[in-house]
Amino acid sequence: MSFNGFANISMKDVALDEMPEFKDTLGVGKHTVKISDAKVEAQGKKHTLTLSYENDKGTIRQWLDIVDDLHEKSVEINWKIIKKLLLLLGHEAEETPDVSFFVGKTIGINIKNKPYNGKDQFRVNYHWMPDTSSASTSKDIDDMIPF
Repeated sequence: MSFNGFANISMKDVALDEMPEFKDTLGVGKHTVKISDAKVEAQGKKHTLTLSYENDKGTIRQWLDIVDDLHEKSVEINWKIIKKLLLLLGHEAEETPDVSFFVGKTIGINIKNKPYNGKDQFRVNYHWMPDTSSASTSKDIDDMIPF
């Protein structure tokens, strides 16, 4: 289909009953999530690693520029973020893996409300490793205290 502008495009075959279900955007705070998608996208000379996170409460994406001649300091910081994330996920992080390595992994993220282009936006500002063990919690503890 060629594009000749927005006007007069046929909408006859657009079925509204087949709309995908959209999840809410995850809000400020700590969230345990799965990485549902990971890809490297190129826009001119700029390359960006895009990570999509989700859990039962919502989704969020993180864009990490990995090649950008105009923002070298940001790129340097992003590589540090990526290396820390790889280490948290159990990768030796001596070299980058295929981008598919990230998909399906569980990670903790912290989301912060951060100004961007004059607006407040939710951003992932750090990763952490959630406790996935079945260690006892306070409700499981029933120790006898010897007197």
